[in-house]
Amino acid sequence: MCSDKIKALLLARGESVRELARAINVPQATLQHIFSGKTKKPRSDVLAKLAEYFSVNITDIIGTTSHLLDNEEINVYALKDCHLENRTVLSKIVFELSEPGNYIALAIDSDEYAPFLPKASVIIINTSKKIEDRNTIVFFSSLESKIFIERIILENGTIYIKKKSKKKMVEISLLKVQPPRDKILGVVMEIRYKLPN
Repeated sequence: MCSDKIKALLLARGESVRELARAINVPQATLQHIFSGKTKKPRSDVLAKLAEYFSVNITDIIGTTSHLLDNEEINVYALKDCHLENRTVLSKIVFELSEPGNYIALAIDSDEYAPFLPKASVIIINTSKKIEDRNTIVFFSSLESKIFIERIILENGTIYIKKKSKKKMVEISLLKVQPPRDKILGVVMEIRYKLPN
């Protein structure tokens, strides 16, 4: 369904409907109607703006043709263990490859990332994709002993994430991601909201 594909692209970028509406100059209500399924066939000008924004073809959004390379069965690991060398495979899922790379899936095993990633959802990451500005990445900060799933800012080869102050609601600072101290696990390619059986 068209709305599901657009939602997945939006979630992978870590943006809100409001941010998307402003970026492509389309009313937020129009996008909400597409997401809710009220609008079954979006106007071609809206589809063109969405395709350009997400760097995909219109046919990728509406699903009439596919540029997918193949289906692959990939391992699902617990998010809390994803930075470890010896991790246990929880299950396997089938993923439609849209570009070459090494893929793994990570099961969200806590409410720490809600509402963006509720418990029991799964994120699929490409561990070999080149990181680009505004990608959402998964990385382990050894300094904070924490796994982050954040949209990044890439400036002159340096990766930053926005970090909100726990004390003040509006204070935001940039946190520098510093490999190899911080282990970058991969770029988020897809989010599924149900853990496979």
